[in-house]
Amino acid sequence: DRELVHGWIERALELSDPGTFPRARALIARSWYDPAVFANAAREASALADRLGDPELRSWALAARSRSSYATGAYGDAADWSRRRLELLPEIGDPDHVAFIYFYALDPPIAMGRFDEARRIAAAHEEVTRDLTVHHRLHGVACLLIVESAAGCWERIRDLRTAAERAVAANVATPCIYNPWSLLACALAEELLECPHEARRLEQDAEALGMEGYDFLLDPLRIHLALARGD
Repeated sequence: DRELVHGWIERALELSDPGTFPRARALIARSWYDPAVFANAAREASALADRLGDPELRSWALAARSRSSYATGAYGDAADWSRRRLELLPEIGDPDHVAFIYFYALDPPIAMGRFDEARRIAAAHEEVTRDLTVHHRLHGVACLLIVESAAGCWERIRDLRTAAERAVAANVATPCIYNPWSLLACALAEELLECPHEARRLEQDAEALGMEGYDFLLDPLRIHLALARGD
């Protein structure tokens, strides 16, 4: 319920004192709620995080700046903020946080067609996630698929299919959009590589997962599949 979440964020802002750690966290949350609308919150959070000096707080504030720029189509600025966040990696000890730094650094280079850079980021992310949870490992495979899907490298996606299916099977108890998304990406690759039976199987497996509310991510793959089939 987005309105419920928005209410929590606004309440956090009301209760936090200016210039404090909780204030910065609340501003970051406001920015993430709607990066395009709340760009001022991202700027304020980043300035405050720099003054407070906490590396993890600075990292999330930089992510807010990057997402805000990305949401308004300023992909170069988004990439610059992501690079500044990547520079903080030596100061971040939490491997979950490290994984998210790589995860959210992926979109700007893809948007600018810098696929080699995106592949390096995705590979670093996948390496970090290997020793974390099955959910993290699903994200690790999904990020590799995201890059190759954007680049149209369908043979590379086929090479990742077994790993993707295993990651989805291991993570099936944890609802995640990348369960069906990964299978649909693999289905699209098989369809375009003229293996329609395998594509149908993967598509059916994806739809059987029953995820709802994420059509904005799943529908592009479904549309691409329909186009590939002449529908």
